[in-house]
Amino acid sequence: MSELEKCLSELREAYPDIEIQPCNCGDDVIGQLPPPLREYYRLYGAADFPFGHIYSAEVALNDPVAKQAFGDEWLEFGCDDYGSFWL
Repeated sequence: MSELEKCLSELREAYPDIEIQPCNCGDDVIGQLPPPLREYYRLYGAADFPFGHIYSAEVALNDPVAKQAFGDEWLEFGCDDYGSFWL
C-alpha cells in the first residue's frame, strides 16, 4: 500500500462520510497532468471531503474559468468551500 493509499484510508476512518470515486481516466488523460498529481489520479477520481473537493481529471484539465484565472502554468484540481483553490 502506497503512502497515498494509507493517507486516504486514514481519512476514510476519520471521516466516514467522504466520497472518493475510483479512477475513471486512461493514461492519455493522466499524461496531461502535472507529475505530482499522476499518482492520485491513477488510483482515484473525484473526491468530496468535509474540508474540500478534488475534481475529476477531466474537469481539472478542461475548466475554462480556471484556465483563464490561473493560466497554463497552474492546474486547479480542487477547492474548499471557503474560496481557496487547490493548485
